[in-house]
Amino acid sequence: MAEPPVDGAGEDADPLLLFKQRLKQFRIESGNPSFRELERLFGKLGAPQAHSTIQAKVTGTAVPDRAFVETFVRACARHAGTTREPDLQEWRDAHTRTLAGIAAQGAMPASAGDPYRRLEAFGEDDAVWFHGRGGAVDQVIAALTARQSAVLLLGPSGSGKSSLVHAGVLPALGDGALPGSDQWLRVSVRPRQDLLAELERAGLPGADTSLPAALSQRLAGQPPQCRLVLVIDQFEELLTPLTSPDLEPIRREALVQLTAALGTPGVTLMLVMRDDFYPQLAAQAPDLRAGLTLVDLPAGLSVEQVRDIIVEPARTAGLVWEPGLPERIVADVLAGYDTGTTRCVPVTVLPLLELTLCQVWDRRAGTRLTRDAYQRVGGVRGALTAWCAAAIEQLSPQERDCAEQVLTALVRPADAERGVPAVRQQVPVDTLRQLLDPAVTGATEPAGASTVDRVLAALTGHRIVTTRALPESRATGPDPAGTDEARTPVAELIHDAVIRDWPQLREWVDRDHRFQDWLRRTDERHRHWARHPTPDDLLHGSDLAEGVDWSAHRPLPHGIATFLQASRHDQQARIRRARRLNTVLAGLLAIALVAAGVATWQRHTAVDARRESLSRQLAAQSTAMLPRNSELADLLAVQAYRLGPTTAEAVESLYTAVSRPIARILTGHTEMVSRVAYSLGGNHVASAGSDNTVRIWDVGTGKPQILTGHTKAVFAVAYSPDKRHLASGSADKTVRIWDLATGTSQTLTGHTQAVSAVAYSPDKHHLASASDDKTVRIWDLDTGTSRTLGGHTEHGSAVAYSPDGRHLASAGNDNTVRIWDVATGTSRTLTGHTEKVSAVAYSPDGRHLASASRDKTVRIWNLATGTSQTLTGHTEKVSAVAYSPDRRHLASAGDDKTVRIWDLNTGRSETLTGHTNQVYGVAYSPDGHHLASAGYDQTVRIWDLDTGDSHLLAGHTDKVSAVAYSPEGHHLASAGADKKIRIWDLDTGRSRILTGHTSTVRGLAYSLDKRHLASAGDDKKVRIWDVATGRSRILTGHTDRVSTVAYSPDEHHLASAGRDKIVRIWDLDTGKCHLLSGHTDWVSAVAYSPDQHHLASAGRDKDIRIWDLDTWKSRLLAGHTQTVTALAYSRDGRHLASASRDKTVRIWDLDTGEPQTLPDHTTEVFAVAYSPDMRYLASAGDDGTVLLRELGTGIPRTLTGHTNWVNMVAYRPYGLELASAGADGNVRLWDNVDLTPAAAADLICRDLGRDLTPGERTTYLPRAGSGPRACPQPAH
Repeated sequence: MAEPPVDGAGEDADPLLLFKQRLKQFRIESGNPSFRELERLFGKLGAPQAHSTIQAKVTGTAVPDRAFVETFVRACARHAGTTREPDLQEWRDAHTRTLAGIAAQGAMPASAGDPYRRLEAFGEDDAVWFHGRGGAVDQVIAALTARQSAVLLLGPSGSGKSSLVHAGVLPALGDGALPGSDQWLRVSVRPRQDLLAELERAGLPGADTSLPAALSQRLAGQPPQCRLVLVIDQFEELLTPLTSPDLEPIRREALVQLTAALGTPGVTLMLVMRDDFYPQLAAQAPDLRAGLTLVDLPAGLSVEQVRDIIVEPARTAGLVWEPGLPERIVADVLAGYDTGTTRCVPVTVLPLLELTLCQVWDRRAGTRLTRDAYQRVGGVRGALTAWCAAAIEQLSPQERDCAEQVLTALVRPADAERGVPAVRQQVPVDTLRQLLDPAVTGATEPAGASTVDRVLAALTGHRIVTTRALPESRATGPDPAGTDEARTPVAELIHDAVIRDWPQLREWVDRDHRFQDWLRRTDERHRHWARHPTPDDLLHGSDLAEGVDWSAHRPLPHGIATFLQASRHDQQARIRRARRLNTVLAGLLAIALVAAGVATWQRHTAVDARRESLSRQLAAQSTAMLPRNSELADLLAVQAYRLGPTTAEAVESLYTAVSRPIARILTGHTEMVSRVAYSLGGNHVASAGSDNTVRIWDVGTGKPQILTGHTKAVFAVAYSPDKRHLASGSADKTVRIWDLATGTSQTLTGHTQAVSAVAYSPDKHHLASASDDKTVRIWDLDTGTSRTLGGHTEHGSAVAYSPDGRHLASAGNDNTVRIWDVATGTSRTLTGHTEKVSAVAYSPDGRHLASASRDKTVRIWNLATGTSQTLTGHTEKVSAVAYSPDRRHLASAGDDKTVRIWDLNTGRSETLTGHTNQVYGVAYSPDGHHLASAGYDQTVRIWDLDTGDSHLLAGHTDKVSAVAYSPEGHHLASAGADKKIRIWDLDTGRSRILTGHTSTVRGLAYSLDKRHLASAGDDKKVRIWDVATGRSRILTGHTDRVSTVAYSPDEHHLASAGRDKIVRIWDLDTGKCHLLSGHTDWVSAVAYSPDQHHLASAGRDKDIRIWDLDTWKSRLLAGHTQTVTALAYSRDGRHLASASRDKTVRIWDLDTGEPQTLPDHTTEVFAVAYSPDMRYLASAGDDGTVLLRELGTGIPRTLTGHTNWVNMVAYRPYGLELASAGADGNVRLWDNVDLTPAAAADLICRDLGRDLTPGERTTYLPRAGSGPRACPQPAH
């Protein structure tokens, strides 16, 4: 068999012609198969091509893609009857050299394909250009290595999932990445509206009847080792709310068929899905989900991967980058993220990067990619906005308005109740024509085809929108003969990244959300009504009233307008029939009630089983919903418990819910709420609303006092330091000073545009305000006069006084923060934000300033140096910041609907979810235990930050390693990496400090008489402290770090151990020491038995030793597979609990030596403790949570609040309070750790103050009937 000829032509030879000659020569040498024979062989190889297509690619002027070349070579080899597989690598190299040769001659023809893909996905034909994702490809291949029958590939939108599969995984399989995979068949589809029909069209006849049979039929006749890989890309399309109720049976059947196809011999099912749709998958197809192996694609890209994505495609195409330009692009990519030490960026940067690179490619100078081209496209951050803006700018004013309506129609708005994010949707082109507003164009009729078609041509030309002819689905009728007439032209956004990263489109969608939401709901009902006309499908109530309102000022699609008219006629008829129908229905209702009573009695057992099943389902949905909408997750957990109070999953989800911060919701504003402020006493919260009011909320009762006077939206509120006044700023250009005793106000005028922010000076005599007129004013409240500070070049957005009143910070839409010297009026500028700055806040000590920006970041400015630290995590613009009173935390909020609590020591954050739209304001209570937030959803929320009924003991300046209660329970000792021991008075919350250790303190133990405290540290010393005097004596002997200490019950002995592998028993009366040797590595924990005859020890050698203190002999308890980190005896001495880095807790029966393994933890476990009544076992570890297990039921409860790992837990000797020591520098005291599930449910209901809405019940309890409500009597 011939191999590809060696390059021998001169420099002027046509590389494409040479390559075509090679293909022709290879075909001749293989026996010269006809193109029809090659068509048959291509089909056998799983890559069907028409004979005419094969002929065109081999003989035409286009460059054939690499996948075609490989299949062509293999087909020719089969025709020749060779038993040896052809050397495909030689052909790949020849193909690459051909492309490079074409590029070197000055211009790569369009037929060769672009090395960069804009916003389009890479396909198999583009594998030659696909670089930088080798690790992710290997991860997927590894999942397939175990012959998994079904895998689910998860990744965020814009993470290149489709490209990874089609240009990475499938070509790798074709190259033989797995044994025999080069012979495997491959089928790839998108679900669109009818998955089974798409599978039929992709070459699986009969899929709509039986997918398993269709798959088996496709494999029939193939060699035994052959497999079929079925890829269903963009699987989330099957889970989004439907455009027509008639499609529901089709979707349900598709999910049933997919579930049935699991495990089909020889078939590998690969589903590719956005990770934010995972809850919908778990809810709609739990059996399918259970059969899938999850593969979470890497969330980040390393610097090396980013560089490969930039450089390698150009190198393959024979182009060169201008020196230093790839490094510049990498630096620009990194600059948008706080990469820390990992030097990784989110993988979702890929669409922006590809679009940027493609635009640089379009502007190449011969074979060079230049810095000038990169700068002209706006760099990585500006490329998408500039690209989309360019498409809009080339339109006429009339067409731009049309484009806005077209683009918003192509976005399905987020559905907060169902937890579904905004996604692109396919819309028929005819529908777009009918939606064009004639009021925009000045026409008397909709502009229709001409305007829409011109706009679509421009948007498709820029690859912002793609159009295609969509075959009719089975819901709307069959395709008689596959003719063009049976196909519906549809338009769709090219990628979800356009929604996520184009600010202008997001703004348009937000503005048009209400109409699009109504149109979507109405279209679903209209489609069903059109097929099965019944009055019940017509519009009623608020939907009808809203439709009448819309029809008065904007056009509707013809079908929708007809449907609306029919609904109005039906409404009139219903009114006329109402009385007669009510009489009939009353009789029917009586009969139904009797029948229902009999049925309920007969099916009581079945109902209970159904409720338990629904309870488990709701518990799973609660867990899945928690990261996005904690309020709904909490209500689902309560509902799960009400339906199945004995269901373990329900109780677990309920405890998970109650352990997180719960927000109490204050409603009353009728428009968005812009800002909130706490009174200095903490009893009231003020809010500023766009309904022109200021509301003063009583935090205890939730009732508001309403202050009216502003004539436009109120944007700002601030309390005076003397608690007697409140300032507010408004779009009516005024500032008002409210007397809180009388409710009257004084008006300050002077600003010429809206007032966006107000702040009192600490001495209460001055007030600062910022305005859209680009000025800051400082008002003398004694005289009512003001002076103006000018400097911002755009709207002013925020002001804040320093704690000493000498400086004033302001922020504006000019991307800057200014620090004003109040006395002189001079300022200095802090720059770094790349978009408008929304908010500023001084730290309580005045040394730092926090700022929030539309660039999605929070910056912490060191005011002495002017440098800043960037906090990243928000996915949309950040609107508000506030420091906690102890200055250790910072709250921020933004358009991503979340509030984040940042630990300023670690840089980590906790996310509070619940708001259903943008969040504009946050404010801490004076004691720091609560946080108020407000936003576009018209609510004020009061978050209880003492998570799981815990509160902080703050004072340590580094990691806390140990805690120990005094025997009477009134004091708590804590110690850690700051080398200090603190003794806390738990009645007052105050502490005193014991100093002496010169390194980290690891262990603490109180003597039974509470007069002494033992401590152990990395300085190799054990100290015995006199608690009254604070003096200590030192026990020396350890030759390395000491990790743990424990008093004997009679107080006469102390055990200690550490890295020197020795356990020491100190006689505290004589000072003598007995050594216990046997461990082969360092010892982490010791514990005395209650009868003091035994001592348990354990450590890095994975063994637990039980020492008989009378004979000094020991016995081993073996089972842990990693370091044993903690030990605890039960109060009766019959059991020993152990914690280990192997992620387990074990409870050892000391009579038999047998362990019970508790596998609740998913990370290393560092701490364990029994409750005094032995009902609970507490454990904690690397994931920052404390886990409580009720030993009677085995149900675990998780306590969250620490932002780093937890080193130790300890129960209070009397009562059920628990202390935990965290690497976040905090000691937490957990109250109510014996909270019953019923009490937890009532607590959640009290704090939320609401039940599931009718819409939520319809979504999550479709067949619950008259079952118990989650919160039947919400608190008011």
